[in-house]
Amino acid sequence: MVHTLPDYTTKYKLVKVFANIDNAELAARLGSISTEDRRGNMIWYDNFEDNINKWVTNTTGSGGSIALSTDQAHDGTKSVKLVTGNIAGNTATMIKYMNYTELTKMGFEIRHTLNSSIKHIVQAIYIFTGTTMYHAATKTDIQNNRLQILKQDGTWETIETGHTFYFAQSLFDYSKIVVDPQTGKYERWIYNNKTHVLNTYNMQSTADTTGAHIEYWFEITTNTNSNEEIYADAFIVTRNEP
Repeated sequence: MVHTLPDYTTKYKLVKVFANIDNAELAARLGSISTEDRRGNMIWYDNFEDNINKWVTNTTGSGGSIALSTDQAHDGTKSVKLVTGNIAGNTATMIKYMNYTELTKMGFEIRHTLNSSIKHIVQAIYIFTGTTMYHAATKTDIQNNRLQILKQDGTWETIETGHTFYFAQSLFDYSKIVVDPQTGKYERWIYNNKTHVLNTYNMQSTADTTGAHIEYWFEITTNTNSNEEIYADAFIVTRNEP
């Protein structure tokens, strides 16, 4: 026995310091970009510290650009800066093409700033199985203070109204979309502190023999006749989501 006390004593138990943490917490403390919703198994990520060559980029109008920037960052020293063209309705889009993976529930998360002159931010997911194309999309509708998802019939369903957006260039909002290609349904959309359960909504699906692969699109649209920008960081793809 230590200090002449029985083995079951609580005299020297830890109070200020707790000894047991799980691996996810350990990774977060050691600098992982996966610090918010840690469910699922990470299969790809981009912290935008290296280059933008992993993405296909496109802008419409004049003066648009997509490039790494040290102006703002959520993690590390860089993020990706998206600048639209200078006419209302112009866009800036970045696309990630990924290999077709095991069909389990998949998560797509990203952090991004906001801009009151941006009309909306659309995130789209295309899953091509070789026989079917599943299409899911979310819209962060800044001008109308609402969050929407794309329904099977091609219309937008509002899942939250009266959303109060906070515009600070150094503040990165958190978004994670989870879909289930096995059932063809959405699963959930986490936006900052709110989780929207969406498992009653079908993704769009059409017969398509395009080679099996996955696409993630991140697109912003300006609401004014000027070049408008946002920053994005910490993109993560997961599978085996609950």
